[in-house]
Amino acid sequence: AFCAGADLKNPPGQVVDGQSRAIAYPDVLSSIMDSPKPVIAAINGAAFAGGLGLVGAADIVVTVEDVQFSFSEVRIGVIPAVISVVCLPKLGTHHGMKLFLTGERFTGAQAVEMGFAHRAVPADDLADAVQEEIDAINLGGPIAVQEAKKLVRRVSQLSIEEGFAETGPWSRSLYESEEGQEGMAAFREKRKPDWVK
Repeated sequence: AFCAGADLKNPPGQVVDGQSRAIAYPDVLSSIMDSPKPVIAAINGAAFAGGLGLVGAADIVVTVEDVQFSFSEVRIGVIPAVISVVCLPKLGTHHGMKLFLTGERFTGAQAVEMGFAHRAVPADDLADAVQEEIDAINLGGPIAVQEAKKLVRRVSQLSIEEGFAETGPWSRSLYESEEGQEGMAAFREKRKPDWVK
């Protein structure tokens, strides 16, 4: 399995051997989303319940086409509360409602169709597919890649007016940056920018 969720024999919040089992899972998901580096999830096996939070928080998701996913929480009498924060923006209300209510399984290929994953490939091709994503990211300027990640996360929280107010100066700062100047010079001179190896 990629991740089957919480240990139900010793669920979060219990005290075991005098120690709290409270898991700061929101902190884990936030650290993935707030990482300055892009995070790629390579789903090589089943992902259920809380494990789907890792999928929801990742920036790019590549999965084996026939792996099984399930928001199975309702089947044990709980809800996917914490992970809904990172999963629903990808799934939307339409798919999220059905999957959260039923706990039914869906495949990696179906995850792509629903917008929960980006690519579904045969198991033998997973490592190559992930490397292709890494190579594509590495064509971008390192600072631009970090700022693009921030941009996607930030703009989705803003009204149209707020978005235009924030993105104009943001864009200008990158055009004027050393990296932006190098990228534009490389384009004009028909060469690779200095960050591409």
